[in-house]
Amino acid sequence: MLTVRSSVGVAVIALSLAGCGGTEPEAVLDREEAEALFTGVMTKSNALDRVPDTLVVGCLGGGEWEVAAVETRWESSDTLRWTVNYGVTPRACVIRSEGLRFTVDGGSGLYVERQLTFVDGNMTDQTGAVSGDIGWVVNQRQGTCAMNLALDVEIGESSIAGTLNGFLCGHDVTLDAAPALDLRMW
Repeated sequence: MLTVRSSVGVAVIALSLAGCGGTEPEAVLDREEAEALFTGVMTKSNALDRVPDTLVVGCLGGGEWEVAAVETRWESSDTLRWTVNYGVTPRACVIRSEGLRFTVDGGSGLYVERQLTFVDGNMTDQTGAVSGDIGWVVNQRQGTCAMNLALDVEIGESSIAGTLNGFLCGHDVTLDAAPALDLRMW
């Protein structure tokens, strides 16, 4: 059993060792870089078209995304509810966005959830979220970008617009969701 005295001693030793070893603190992305990274990840132009029956998507600049998806459909006489949940894990994927060149690799990957509802063929609702983290390298810096974003969509008679709200690489953000609303992406 650990006593208070030995617990304090263990804590002091652990803190002393943590300060040794020359480990540099992880680099961070500023808000603009974080938004550029997210825009690049969510923009279809950075991915080659999917090859049927494959779970690997190539990146235009090199590398690839490993994709695991589950799709469900529920239909009644006038309503279709389509849910797509997928996980994407980068493998040395090169992304160009906002004048920056990122290489994304590792991390736990991203988990994307989308649910769309159509009544009489017209989209009436869309919800979604993006969460997880990816490793990045840009301008000789590297780190990990964690994200937890919720999709807020407004559907008009002839338009659809939305925002992604939440945390991106340590920043509280509200982003234009136009790239994420593209039904053809991924």
